[in-house]
Amino acid sequence: AVRPGALPPMEAPHGAAPARHLRRLTWAGIALGIALSTVVFLMFPREGLLGPGQQANRQSGFRPDIVLWGSGRVSLSSRVAMTVTLLDPRGKPGPHLLPLRLRGAVLDRYLPSESQWRGDGAQRGARLYQTGPGMGSQWFAAEARAERSNVWTQVVEMRSLASEHVFTAWLPLSIESEEPRTFQLSSRTAEMVEAASAVAGRPRSYRVRMVAFPSASLAHAVAGGSPPAEPGFPVPEVEGIARRILDTVQHPDLPTDAEVQADPQQRWIRNRQIAAVLQGYLSGPRFRYTTDLSGFRRVGDVDPIVLFLERYRFGHCEYFASAMVALCRSLGVEARLVTGYMATEYDDVSDRYVVRESGAHAWAEVRVGEWQWGTYDPSPTAEVLAIQQANRTWMDSFRWILDPVEFAWN
Repeated sequence: AVRPGALPPMEAPHGAAPARHLRRLTWAGIALGIALSTVVFLMFPREGLLGPGQQANRQSGFRPDIVLWGSGRVSLSSRVAMTVTLLDPRGKPGPHLLPLRLRGAVLDRYLPSESQWRGDGAQRGARLYQTGPGMGSQWFAAEARAERSNVWTQVVEMRSLASEHVFTAWLPLSIESEEPRTFQLSSRTAEMVEAASAVAGRPRSYRVRMVAFPSASLAHAVAGGSPPAEPGFPVPEVEGIARRILDTVQHPDLPTDAEVQADPQQRWIRNRQIAAVLQGYLSGPRFRYTTDLSGFRRVGDVDPIVLFLERYRFGHCEYFASAMVALCRSLGVEARLVTGYMATEYDDVSDRYVVRESGAHAWAEVRVGEWQWGTYDPSPTAEVLAIQQANRTWMDSFRWILDPVEFAWN
């Protein structure tokens, strides 16, 4: 007997209606999955699937070399390349007062026939360092382990498909990773790359100790394996342009050759003064920063650096940095080009920098001591930041959801 008010027992569904309903749900789920996959694919296209023309004319993110004629229009991708936690000497996280430039590759050879900057990577004179669980920091020199003055720590977590290069703001002293990996350090440029890995994929995270203003002995111990290359630039026209700049721009009296021979320290003073003059000249109103080089066309056999300095006077960071290095070296000042990222977006909630692919940047390093190198960035910083900010869209607000999807897709 059924009690009053009690529900009748449920019967198992049967017949054609439930089957049709299940089929509809199944097809709806498949359609939704295809739609979501298509959206992800369109939002995060793979470079290998681009057509030849697209791949040649659009590039985004860090590159370990530079081909000036192949730059085209830079794609300002908002994908997050990495996050960086910067710890001061007391171990406290916080933003740096200046934009954080994360050096990746060092390029000191220019091939005019290909309009290309190249570097030796970390192959020549490289030293290998093993990392892994419980191994702690791998120090690059005894002097580095003993350094106690102004030592900062940088914790990097890669988000998008990572480069094998290790990115550091200043001279690295040690590296640490909880994954079994092998890193190599160039004893000439302090450039670091991953040599081998016991796990799949690229470096997911690493911790680097570094120092911003190393002493000559410390810099020599870490990256003094061989003397810098002799100055000079393989495009003769650049020297005439450099000397006209020094003649037309007001600058302090430079140390003479006799003063440099009498006091070697005058050489570094001269290098710093020339670099400052050239940086101010390039970042001034004579030149315009833009990511669109569609109007930058070849003129006979004229080198693109000469065209940038004399004819067009517009371009992005690769042209500004190339011109800076070329001008310095034509005047006898040792200089080299560096590619990496410029970090300016700081998340106060997580106390770390968010470095997007659009933050890929190039600048110059000038020799300012026997073994020390100073950073000089001729690109007008305000214009660079304005272009990046103008490229932000409402989609960036959902990056905390999309970034893990992008990383898994890669």
